Amino acid sequence: MVYNQKFVAVVKVNGSILRENSGEVFIPFNSEYSIMLKNLNSVKAVAKIYVDGIDTLDNHEIIIPANSSVEIEGFSKNRKVTNKFKFIEKTQQIAAYRGNKIDDGLIRVSFKFEEVIPVSTW
Repeated sequence: MVYNQKFVAVVKVNGSILRENSGEVFIPFNSEYSIMLKNLNSVKAVAKIYVDGIDTLDNHEIIIPANSSVEIEGFSKNRKVTNKFKFIEKTQQIAAYRGNKIDDGLIRVSFKFEEVIPVSTW
C-alpha cells in the first residue's frame, strides 16, 4: 500500500491487499492481481498506471471521484480489459523473447487532483 497526498494505491491478490515491506510489495509468482486506487480527497483525481513501463490504460487516464475508489484488473484497449495482470517469473526464454527492461517488475501510478478554482463574489 502506498499513500501520498490523500491518494492510495494498493495491489490485491485474491481479493486481499498486499502490504508494503521496506518500500516493496512482493507478489507471488503466477498470481493474477489487481490495482486499487483510492481517492481520499474532496475533489476528483485522475491517474495513469504503468506496469513494466507499459501504459495499462491505452493512453487514457482513469477518473477517481472524490472519496471513492476504483479497481483495475488488467491492461485495457478501447476501455475494456484485454489482458489481466499476472506476475510471472522472468525466465531465460522470456528475457530472450522480450529483452530486459529497466522497468521490469515495477508498477508505477501517477496522479493529479482536480484544480479547485476559487469563486469570486462581488
